[in-house]
Amino acid sequence: MVEFFYGKCEARRKQVLMVTIIAQLYAVVGLIALLAYFPQLKLLIKGDKAPTEISIKTWSIWFLEQCVAMLYGVVCLKDFIFCFLTGLDLLLMAMIIVLVIHNRYVKFGNHKHFFSAFYKYYFVYPFFSM
Repeated sequence: MVEFFYGKCEARRKQVLMVTIIAQLYAVVGLIALLAYFPQLKLLIKGDKAPTEISIKTWSIWFLEQCVAMLYGVVCLKDFIFCFLTGLDLLLMAMIIVLVIHNRYVKFGNHKHFFSAFYKYYFVYPFFSM
């Protein structure tokens, strides 16, 4: 009976260790992945031409997906690390979208204000037109 109990405790300890390692790995890899945004942001901030090679539609869909992930994290998972990383991801995605719209339509385009370019892009043009 003691051996059976000891075996269960050892299995539980290994399971807790594995979960802890995976959680820490998730946090570290998530932060490293967020660093991948910074070269793109740097290029967009210094931009000397309109960024036509970056798809605003694709980034918008990814942003929407991350909004749903954040909602899922807050309501269902209630996991601080997940919500923190997702929130940072949302912030950086929004920065990419804003900078692309600004550079393409205001800085190197024919719109005077960001909000008019934003409105026209999302609400006047068909979103999935080619």
